[in-house]
Amino acid sequence: MTAAWFENDDQLLEELALARAETAPDPSQVELIMVGYDMVMADSLEAALLHDSAIDATAGVRSESIGARMMTFALGELSFEFELLAGRVVGYLSPPQDGKMLLEQPTITGPSVEEVTPDDLGSFEFAMRHPATFRLRFVDAGGRSVATGWIDGPHETLG
Repeated sequence: MTAAWFENDDQLLEELALARAETAPDPSQVELIMVGYDMVMADSLEAALLHDSAIDATAGVRSESIGARMMTFALGELSFEFELLAGRVVGYLSPPQDGKMLLEQPTITGPSVEEVTPDDLGSFEFAMRHPATFRLRFVDAGGRSVATGWIDGPHETLG
């Protein structure tokens, strides 16, 4: 015997509405939920992942110790190449240009955003202060924003 909602879409929607009402978020958490949503829906173009050494290194290998993780993302002529190692994100922006590089992490207490200005060669560095999932975003001098996809955590942090 199957549940009534299994074969009836209207009944399924009613069951889902009831379940949702029973698990409504605590009003004090709504702002936090919306902050996270805003970070995901921010007005940025998303760069494509071109290379992830973790994927290459784990192909056919059972060891979890793969050392530094190198990643490359690009959108058109703009690319971010960076390494995750020892609680740091070290990389460069190509071609070098004026703007700011952001490291964005949703955390339990709300969003965490670190900001650096790439040097004349496009180099940048961040210390990972939270082990959470993160993404990098570059905002050029004209306000154009290009972000990597979210890079799943946990990540090694600096003390």
